[in-house]
This record gives sequence, C-alpha cells and structure tokens, in this order.
Amino acid sequence: FTRAVVQGRTFRRPETLALMRTNVIPARHGTGKRTRDFRLGVYRPTIDGAEAWGHSGFWNTAAFHLPARDVTVAAAVLQSEAGIVMATLLRETVQA
Repeated sequence: FTRAVVQGRTFRRPETLALMRTNVIPARHGTGKRTRDFRLGVYRPTIDGAEAWGHSGFWNTAAFHLPARDVTVAAAVLQSEAGIVMATLLRETVQA
C-alpha cells in the first residue's frame, strides 16, 4: 500500500500526492518535537543515503518507499528503545 500511495496509484487526481508532498510546517532546529518537516500524512527521511517517503506510527511502526531503489520496507518494533532500533532496522534492511 505504501508503494502505491507514494507512486500516486491510489488517487484519482495527481494533485493529491503533490499536496501530500508539500511541506506544510517547516521543521524546527535542535532536538525534541518537530525536528522534521510536516507534510500531509507522509514525510521524507533519508535512509542509507536514499530519499524515502512514508510514515511512522505512534505504536512504533513504519512504512517507507525509496523511489530511487524501488524498495519498500515496513517494520514494527516492540521494545522500549524503539526509536533507535527502528532507525537501525530500516537502514540495515535497505542496505540488504
């Protein structure tokens, strides 16, 4: 599903994906909340040096598509250090 959304195959109008990719609220510098740009449902991190589009959830879940590599990854982490584990899990999965 994430791949289909990011590739624009789930919307009737291409403008919907363009709007989702528009930066609505710029990130704040520093640490803590709001350290990344806010878009409408997706954000754009870099994973293993490649641009990715996707979303991570409140329950330590994530799904991202990397267009340049045509790779989609989804993950769930069930432990206390989820943020650190999730970043490492996504990076190592993309590397593999």
